[in-house]
Amino acid sequence: MRSLIVQAAVAAILVSTPLASALARDHDMHGVREPRISDHSGDGDSSNSSAPISGQPQLRPVGVVLSELRSDDARIAADRRMKLITAVDARNLRAEDAAIRKAAVSDAGYGGMLSAGQFSQLQAQVTGLADQINRDASRG
Repeated sequence: MRSLIVQAAVAAILVSTPLASALARDHDMHGVREPRISDHSGDGDSSNSSAPISGQPQLRPVGVVLSELRSDDARIAADRRMKLITAVDARNLRAEDAAIRKAAVSDAGYGGMLSAGQFSQLQAQVTGLADQINRDASRG
């Protein structure tokens, strides 16, 4: 009887270990990371660093860029209502907003994630749009 219990326990461990590893890997791939607390015991990684492992692609969610574009669109609408920008300026700014949005969505694809390079390029374009909104509003 004891050998049956021991065999069942060993089988359960052997079956659950690969599944747990796969779930942990998938969890980490989606960008959800728990903070690492270092106890300085010398075991494992005590660097308390979340630096990427070399060779792994660093992905960023496209939602961050789209959220900033929604904020810029709301700012354009508000500035237009307050007559800080002209209708032509608003149309041009919205066209630039739409172009950035289209690029972000197409770069992200079905996964909704952007590479670090794509993300930083889109962030630069969003910052440029925000700066243009500020310039146009200060002119009016």
